[in-house]
Amino acid sequence: MPKSPILLTDEIKPPPALIRAGIEALPAIVRAHSERASRRFTEFFTASIRNRNTRIAYARAVNQFFDWCDKFCIEPCNLQWSFGQPT
Repeated sequence: MPKSPILLTDEIKPPPALIRAGIEALPAIVRAHSERASRRFTEFFTASIRNRNTRIAYARAVNQFFDWCDKFCIEPCNLQWSFGQPT
């Protein structure tokens, strides 16, 4: 069964597998960074993690992390500085 393409618009609609994992929308930091970042974030949760329980646990942790970033006004450039320049 072919996978449906990820349609990138101003509001990126996450695929059903991402929604089932508990991520209703892509975090603002990911959306603001780049189209590639949005695509990789989605691919990580939908292709890399096969176990449903692991995917849900990771989604919960990621949601908590991005909520923390929002609470303390952490910007994408600050994350890039913390984790190193992308290649």
